Amino acid sequence: MTVASHRDSVLAALRLSSQPLDDDQLAARTNIRPRQQVNQICRKLYQSGLIRRCLGPNQKIVNELVPPAGESPAPAGLASMRVAAWSNGSPRPSGAGYGVRLSAMDRERYFDHAWSEVLVDVDEREDAPVPLSKSFWDRCSELRSAAIGRWLIRNGLGSWPRGRPPTVQLQHVADNRFKLLIEHPPAADRSSS
Repeated sequence: MTVASHRDSVLAALRLSSQPLDDDQLAARTNIRPRQQVNQICRKLYQSGLIRRCLGPNQKIVNELVPPAGESPAPAGLASMRVAAWSNGSPRPSGAGYGVRLSAMDRERYFDHAWSEVLVDVDEREDAPVPLSKSFWDRCSELRSAAIGRWLIRNGLGSWPRGRPPTVQLQHVADNRFKLLIEHPPAADRSSS
């Protein structure tokens, strides 16, 4: 296969995927060998502005097509993203100091720069209004809220080994409304390895 056809195969795999893919996943889906060739193709696609590359929830670089101009954010009701529990290092039993961290790619895909806050449905007890600060768009893609912290604590997710936060699902419900859900089945057991 030529480089151009490999490039087309990578773009087709990204078009068909409902979520961002890392280079290993793309190599498996396209049968491009060696895997480093996928990495080189993705770097060139990124440089040409056709895809985004950023750190995904599993700490691997993932690739996603850039939507055409004017098409953002993704339609509500179709999106569920994996997010990681977050704490500021001094979380409180009240829930203060907690939140969830999403990938930069999910932030750009599912959040609108025009929003000043989002509402996160943490359960039937409360909706959490979460302000979106300038730092949310720059470098700190966390939704920080004591209500999210209380939800994490209630669900047994308030503490974790250093560098291995639990993951949960953040579902885009409508407009600036999101809902936190426990993963079923849970992500791979963190106690192994």
